[in-house]
Amino acid sequence: MALFGWLNPNIAIGGLEIGDRAARFLELRADGSVSRQAVVPLSPGAVVEGIVKDGEALAAALARLHAGAYAMGRAIPVVVSVSPALVYTQVFSLPYLAGEALEDAARLNLKMISPSDEGSSYMDWQRVKEGDAEPGAPLEALGAFADAGAIGPYHAALKRAGFVQVAIEFGSLSLSRVVRAAPGLDQAGPYAVVSAGEDGVTFLILANGSPYFTRFVGWKDIVGGGAAGPHGEATMERFREAVGMELRRLMDFYRSRWGGMIGKALVVNVTSGKDLALWIKNDFSLEVFVLGGYQELDKSWLVAAGAALRGIIPRAADRFISLSPIGTEDQFVHDRARRFVSVWARTAYAVMGFMVVAYGGLDAFAAHREGVAKAALAAAGAMPAGAEATDLEAKAAKFNDLVAKGLLAARAASPRANALRAVFATAGDVVLSSVDLDAAGHSIAVVGTAGTEQKAIAFKASLADNPLIERVDMPLSAIVSGKGGTASFSAKIVIK
Repeated sequence: MALFGWLNPNIAIGGLEIGDRAARFLELRADGSVSRQAVVPLSPGAVVEGIVKDGEALAAALARLHAGAYAMGRAIPVVVSVSPALVYTQVFSLPYLAGEALEDAARLNLKMISPSDEGSSYMDWQRVKEGDAEPGAPLEALGAFADAGAIGPYHAALKRAGFVQVAIEFGSLSLSRVVRAAPGLDQAGPYAVVSAGEDGVTFLILANGSPYFTRFVGWKDIVGGGAAGPHGEATMERFREAVGMELRRLMDFYRSRWGGMIGKALVVNVTSGKDLALWIKNDFSLEVFVLGGYQELDKSWLVAAGAALRGIIPRAADRFISLSPIGTEDQFVHDRARRFVSVWARTAYAVMGFMVVAYGGLDAFAAHREGVAKAALAAAGAMPAGAEATDLEAKAAKFNDLVAKGLLAARAASPRANALRAVFATAGDVVLSSVDLDAAGHSIAVVGTAGTEQKAIAFKASLADNPLIERVDMPLSAIVSGKGGTASFSAKIVIK
């Protein structure tokens, strides 16, 4: 298992929160403990309520953040969390379906409830609760929508700064993941959540560990002036008035949409949430909880921690919303494939180097033993047929046989390594998800995906023309058409 982990290492995926005032990077270990962290301030006006106003300044700040976390030159995969102000969410019901039928039904619902044209926004969905009243009950899903024009500048700045975005989500979704990890909280809820951060206040309905409804209000709207936060020109009375109005709207919306009452509130405040929690408890008669920081981190890192928690989820199990441009998830897959090929190339060179050294050492040892044998024969004089001479001849023959076997192994290693390199070099834009060399080293089994069926056939033809390859077995039945015209295939490559 340790060898397999070295040959195919898991790539750490960090969480990256980009706010109006600062960008925070956090990377967690598999057990959820903090591995590394870095934070940089953003230039005033570079990002305003989630909208990128100065892409150059944002890219420069992210580059400094990259340098503070890792040496430049390495692409850092991240789950990016942006302001909830950019995102519109809505809960909808789905029929009890499975597989592609469920995905198709969800996409159709997203198009129907989208607040804008499909081509001008990014949209995605995730399950929030499965009906459990009876088998086949409807499923509840959360849909999210973001304007493509608002998300595009983030993608450009991240790419320039050396980050690879695995997914883009919004702050309340990241925060809900930290709430699920918090001990002692009833995850079923529902909770009215008030999260007062550096950029404004997020109000959300949290139930079953998912944000059913999100509303973000910037500080300039909270204080009714130009103050930067709940202090400065703003009075506590004005702050409580604004928070109270939004809380009533939140609770009224829940009652009209789902029925029943919200009986619990969760307060998250970057400074101190005790006074706010006590006021909500007294004025709204709610059971109030205060969410602290994540492990040794303070509360300003909660959103970044939620994004980082998503990063340690296996990619195959990640079914959360991602508001990313098409192809950004593929960029992470390609980056991992390049790392995999690089590791195997280093392995091949190491094996070849070892064989050369071993062969040289064996040759020198055999030559030494041959010299010893000749000396013994000379000393034997007129007794060439003696027992000692016979023994020395047998030992020399044994070592010569070892030399021949070592030379044969060294020569056999090169065609296999060259054939492997030829397969990867021929792939081009064909994505190889599995490359297996058989134990004897006579054939290579590959599984991959091509943009079209013709590209899969062209890949086969290019391999067949390679002088290192005897033949390529890829029957038409091994090529399966998929969505968007893609073609999945499997093939057996016989090495000469």
